[in-house]
Amino acid sequence: VNQLLELSKLESGKLSLKAAEGDLSRFIAAVAWSFESLAIRQQVGLHANFPERPLMGYFDQDKVEKILVNLMSNAFKFTGEGGAVAVTLEAANGTARIVVSDTGIGIPAEQLPFLFDRFYQARVQVTPSPAHGDKERVEGAGIGLALARELAVLHGGGISVESKEGKGTIFTVTLTISKDFFKEEEIVSAPAPPLATSGHEVTPAPAAPLLQHSGFHIAPHTSGMPLVLLAEDNPELRSYISDTLEGHCQVIEVENGKLAFDKALQTTPDLVITDLMMPVMDGYELCKAIRKQDTETAIIMLSAKNAEIDKVVGLELGADDFISKPFGAREVIARIHAIMRRGQAKSKANDSQFSLSDLTIDVAAQRAFRHKEVIELSSRDIKILQLFHQHQGQVINRNMISDFAWGHDYLFNSRAIDQHIFQLRKRIELNPQEPQIIKTIHGEGYRYEK
Repeated sequence: VNQLLELSKLESGKLSLKAAEGDLSRFIAAVAWSFESLAIRQQVGLHANFPERPLMGYFDQDKVEKILVNLMSNAFKFTGEGGAVAVTLEAANGTARIVVSDTGIGIPAEQLPFLFDRFYQARVQVTPSPAHGDKERVEGAGIGLALARELAVLHGGGISVESKEGKGTIFTVTLTISKDFFKEEEIVSAPAPPLATSGHEVTPAPAAPLLQHSGFHIAPHTSGMPLVLLAEDNPELRSYISDTLEGHCQVIEVENGKLAFDKALQTTPDLVITDLMMPVMDGYELCKAIRKQDTETAIIMLSAKNAEIDKVVGLELGADDFISKPFGAREVIARIHAIMRRGQAKSKANDSQFSLSDLTIDVAAQRAFRHKEVIELSSRDIKILQLFHQHQGQVINRNMISDFAWGHDYLFNSRAIDQHIFQLRKRIELNPQEPQIIKTIHGEGYRYEK
């Protein structure tokens, strides 16, 4: 259904690109290696060949991820035990070339011209068995490959296929990753020009280096964000998840359950994300150990073991959610937001009234009171003030304000956030030019201090 909706949006011109500059090699590697557990379970080799140096370019992560996941899912679907799936990436002259190949059953030559047609269902030859009955089997709804091709075309490229029955299949994707290809409104990471706020310029925060420690490393973010402890033994997948959460959470990364448990005791995270299969201590043991000490911290378990019993065991040991591999960045963020929303429902931020400085905010009435003065507020104003109330004395960055007040589906725009804060100050500050409630912290965000 989701793929049909995307195709419909493409046809009507309502699906646009949201390209950001990044390391395409690192991103493709992370998506590819998210299939590692599946490869192990199916006893299929997984091989990857990527440039040794970062391959910087502009690309829409969501669109590229959908293309690659579709092709790799098909590759594993039609490759039997003892076979292999490979992913290769190379780039030249502003064009990236991604090749997904397998040693599977192959596609008949007469079907290749129609493979990317919408609703075309390929007929494949399988080994006779009680489960299959006949040798011939119709596969899929004929939507995935059509969508993948359209997304590649939208990204200034395309998809081609070569296949030989009994030998395997090769899909080649080309994507334009040059900044010049994209329209100005399609580039979402371009730094916004400085905006005058209370007589000062707002400057972006400098990129923080990765801090390395023995056994774990911390990706530093502005203080005040939820603290997430991430336990995953695959370094590429661990890096991918950490990059996905950047700007939304402060992330501590560890490579096994034992290190995760030690860090949980030291730091008291808001959320633990753990892989199921890890060395030293697996996800089940980690979940059980944490729940003996702490019943409040939320836990999300990741696994390619999708049997009902695996999920039930994890949930009965205390996990709050279970995400099946392979997964997409949007699913991880959406599930984290859902858990955080459940936590916020219990927090003091949802009290009917709260105070900031000399203001009393009435949530239900959507008003603030200063002595006898009544200040009308919007629901978004209330959410922003709740956020500052919840994180008194802490710096709140623009990403966090956007997620809390606008929702995680909102296309982040730092200028819009700053402008809203500017207008809110005019209503609640005695002197908006010298704010005492919402103070600007240059290069970082905003802060409320009692």
